[in-house]
Amino acid sequence: MVERADGDGLADGLYEALLRLVRRVAPLDQELAGDVANVRVAGFAGRHGFTAGEVHHLLTVSGSALAALATEPLPSIPPDRQARFLELHDRLFPGTYYTGAQLLEMAAEGVATVLGRVADGDLVGYAAGRIDEGGGGYLDFVGVDPGCRRRGHGRALVRAMCGALRELQPIPRLRLTVGGANAAALELYRELGFERTSSMVGYRRPPGAPA
Repeated sequence: MVERADGDGLADGLYEALLRLVRRVAPLDQELAGDVANVRVAGFAGRHGFTAGEVHHLLTVSGSALAALATEPLPSIPPDRQARFLELHDRLFPGTYYTGAQLLEMAAEGVATVLGRVADGDLVGYAAGRIDEGGGGYLDFVGVDPGCRRRGHGRALVRAMCGALRELQPIPRLRLTVGGANAAALELYRELGFERTSSMVGYRRPPGAPA
C-alpha cells in the first residue's frame, strides 16, 4: 500500500490499471494480505470487494527458549509409511501451499526435513520444516491425526524438528505461522516458548465480484 496523504486514491488507480491488464488474460482470484493493524489495507479491501479471511499469527522462538526445545530425535518418513503420510497431510492441510508429495521430494533433495511420529505401529503425526533464506528455521507443518491428539505427539514433533534443524546449522530462531482460531496449537506453542511476532489477515476477491 502507498504510505502518503493521497495514498488511497493512488492505490485505487494502480489497482484499476492492473485490473485492465489482468482482464485481458483471464478472470482470476485476487488475494492480498496485510497486518491486522493496517487500516489502509482493510479499507482498500473493503472498497474493492475483498472478503477478509482468518487471522494468522507469526510466532518465533529464540535464545534460551529455543535451546530448551532440544529433545530425542524422530526419524524421517520411511518408504513403507509414505502412503499414510500423504493421506494424513491431504486430510489435515487440503489445498495448502505444499502437497505431501512435494514435501517428500523436497526432503529427498535436502531442502526440507520431514519427520514422523509412530505410535502403536502407525504413523500418527509428522512435522515438516526447513532452513529459511535468512538462516533461521521455519516450521511449515505440524500434523497429528485427530484421533491421537492430546497425547504429546505435537509437542514431541516440534521439539524434534527444532533439534533436526539445529543439526543442519546453528539457527538463531525458529518461526511458524498458525491460524488464530487454532486455540490448541496456540497454547502449545506458547508453552514451548514461542512469542507472537505479527498477525496477518488475508483478503480474497473471486472473479466477478463487484470492485
